[in-house]
Amino acid sequence: MPGTEGKEGICIKDASRHGTVHGTAVYSLSHVGIYVDAEAGHELDIAVYRNPVYDIDGAMAFDLAGEQGRLPEDVRLYDHDGPQPHVRAPGPRGLRVARRRRPRRRRPRFVAAARHDYHLQRGSPAIDAGPAPAVPAITVTAPAAGSRWRRGSTQTVAWTPGAPVSGGELGVWLKNAKGRLATGKTVAAAAGRTSCNLAVKVSRPAGAGYTPVVSGRPTAGAGAWAVTAVGRPFRITK
Repeated sequence: MPGTEGKEGICIKDASRHGTVHGTAVYSLSHVGIYVDAEAGHELDIAVYRNPVYDIDGAMAFDLAGEQGRLPEDVRLYDHDGPQPHVRAPGPRGLRVARRRRPRRRRPRFVAAARHDYHLQRGSPAIDAGPAPAVPAITVTAPAAGSRWRRGSTQTVAWTPGAPVSGGELGVWLKNAKGRLATGKTVAAAAGRTSCNLAVKVSRPAGAGYTPVVSGRPTAGAGAWAVTAVGRPFRITK
C-alpha cells in the first residue's frame, strides 16, 4: 500500500487491542510507515509482523508512542525488514515491546547450482541439518554379489530397513547394465517388519550387470521415493 503525503501508511491507535497487522507492504511515502499509538486509551496485545516497509522519504519506518500519556502494552514487533523501530516512551514504565528477529539464513553451499548440481560442498551447513527421513534407510541383502539367476526362474530380492517400518510403500526393481530400471513391483510396507523379501519372476534378457533396487516412500501411491538402496550386481543366464 503506497502512503499519502503527510499521513501514516498504517495507523494503530486509540485503545486498539488483541489484534495483528501482518503481510502488508508499506512504501513510497514521506511520513511514518507503521504507527502504533495508545493516545488516550489503553492499547493492549498488538502483534505487528512480516510487513515490508521501504522507500520512506526522510521519515520513520516504525513509530511506537503514547501521545497523550497512555501506554501501549504488550506490543510485539518482529520479522520485519528495514530500519529499526523508533520508540517514544512517555512515562516511567516506557513501552513493553517484545521484538524477535528473523533467524539468520545460511547458504547451503551447493557444488554448482547454476549448472543444477545441487550436491553439497564439504563443510556445508546443510549437511545432516534436515529432519529424519519418514522412511528408514534400507539395506539390500539378496541377491549376493555375483549371483546367477536363470531366465524364467523365480528368485528373491531381500532387504532390511534400518528401523521397523510403520507403513507406506516399497518399490522393487531390477536395473540393467545400462542403468535402466527393467522389472518393477510395488508392495505395501508391513508395519513393524525388520526384514522383507519379494519373489521376482526373471524375465529379462541374459547378461551381466543387473542390480536390485529397493525404494521406500511414506505414502502408498503418492509422493517421491524418499529412500533408495542398490544391491550387489548379479547375472541373468539362459
